[in-house]
Amino acid sequence: MKQVVFIVGLGHSGSTLLSLLLGSHQEAFAVGELIQAADRLRPESTRPFCRICSGPCTFWARPERRESLLRLLGKPPSSRVLASFDSRFGSLRGDVYGRLFDWTKASVLVDSSKSHRWYQRQRLPFWHWRDRRARVLYLVRDGRGVVASALRKYEKNEIDGASSRWRARTLAREKFFSGLPVGIGHKVFYESLTQQPEAELRAICSWLEIDFQPRMLAYWEHEHHPIGGNVGTSLAVTAHQDSTAIEDATESVDRQLTDLDYYSRLGTNITTDQRWMKELSEAQLDTFERVAGGVNRRCCLPPDCT
Repeated sequence: MKQVVFIVGLGHSGSTLLSLLLGSHQEAFAVGELIQAADRLRPESTRPFCRICSGPCTFWARPERRESLLRLLGKPPSSRVLASFDSRFGSLRGDVYGRLFDWTKASVLVDSSKSHRWYQRQRLPFWHWRDRRARVLYLVRDGRGVVASALRKYEKNEIDGASSRWRARTLAREKFFSGLPVGIGHKVFYESLTQQPEAELRAICSWLEIDFQPRMLAYWEHEHHPIGGNVGTSLAVTAHQDSTAIEDATESVDRQLTDLDYYSRLGTNITTDQRWMKELSEAQLDTFERVAGGVNRRCCLPPDCT
């Protein structure tokens, strides 16, 4: 049976890497952050649609595909009555995943939108799911790494606010994940994924009831066309596939890439990003512990939780 795998979690937690690893399976396709598709397709948008292709994307550039996505993912109904009906039953929505299955010929689609509300919305209408299954990969990462990344990339962030937002958003996703039916969800720790990628991928493949393929570990060797996603991780793939395209790709990023040097040195190596250990001061770590330490102990692996 066909499957749509929704990666749910917070930004800066490794969702792009996980999506590309899974999308390297011969039966899978990494869609990327489908939640962003409609906005990126608007004529006034300057954000790149495909994060890998440095020029016109060989997969998404086809006008009929872009027009179809806009129709299927465009604005909700303007009428308040229709919008309310649509939010409850989803009967006004087109079958975007059905269209993606047709285009990609894959049996597994990986949607790394990360939002649990997006998952809930896409599960309607229910008849779109008669011939496919929806699965949820709940990806968690040590909150100190997430907060440090936010502080590094968004200058207006402060440790108190960043910690509070991380705590609130994590609690919301935990509540969502705990309410899923048995077998629908699978929890993945970022640190475990990056330290033992083969073991984690084998476990995920077993859960999805597909064979593990060693080629998945060499994700940079395969064709990908993800919508949005982490700039650094994607640029590593772009650079490997076309070393002359890296400068063009960096010019099109939608925000300043403050850690480009880190990803340039990292290349395609799968490693745990622990820059937070050097970047966060003792005072910042104390603040994070006070605000979110209890929740964080459910999101990181010993002995790093202390």
